[in-house]
Amino acid sequence: MKLLSVRSAALRGTLLVTALSTATLLLTAPTAALAESTHDRQGMQDMPGMNTPATQPAEVITATGVVKNWGAEKVSIAHQAIPQLNWPPMTMQFSLQGYQGQAFAPGQRITFAFKQVTTGYQLVSASTN
Repeated sequence: MKLLSVRSAALRGTLLVTALSTATLLLTAPTAALAESTHDRQGMQDMPGMNTPATQPAEVITATGVVKNWGAEKVSIAHQAIPQLNWPPMTMQFSLQGYQGQAFAPGQRITFAFKQVTTGYQLVSASTN
């Protein structure tokens, strides 16, 4: 009977050690992986091209159209199809934020350039045809 108690105690001790080892491994493995991944990202900064900004400047598109309305903050233009963007002819509003060219009257035919911004589309330049 005493032998059985000794074996039970030894088995409990082995189970406890195994449980503690497993818990330690589970707790330290993510920390080690995080340290390794941080190290990898730091090394990437030295790679060619890794210091370039993630966002590229917006592409400037040129089109032709007729001014429908010219306001203080927006211009409405009925433009022809823009094959580059697969757009059919339509009337759109463009922000005038940052635009430094002249204003045009409704009915004037213009060639204009615009770019996409987070709030929509922004007029870059415009001139009469």
